[in-house]
Amino acid sequence: MCGIFLHWQSDVPEGVIRVHAPLLSKVSMAIQLNSQTTAKDILAKFHCENSHGSSEYIKIQNQRLYEIGGNIGQHCLDPDAYILDIYHANPQAEWVIKPQPSV
Repeated sequence: MCGIFLHWQSDVPEGVIRVHAPLLSKVSMAIQLNSQTTAKDILAKFHCENSHGSSEYIKIQNQRLYEIGGNIGQHCLDPDAYILDIYHANPQAEWVIKPQPSV
């Protein structure tokens, strides 16, 4: 599966998600969540770390954060969704940043 994977791991402290971005130049990043961290904040961190060229910029602009696992299957998160709340509700979820489906 193509995309960026955010995995819950027992070696990662509470409230931290590890982000893997195999399609971008920055391939791994730990994100410390707080009560105000939104999906668009996580995407912005990747934009900041990967904005070294126009192709990277285009890749980031077309990405969305998905919550995968639990009883929901796959859910595209609203950019304003508070990730810590979702993390507490589903700590074993897999978080995937992948291209937005074309309309």
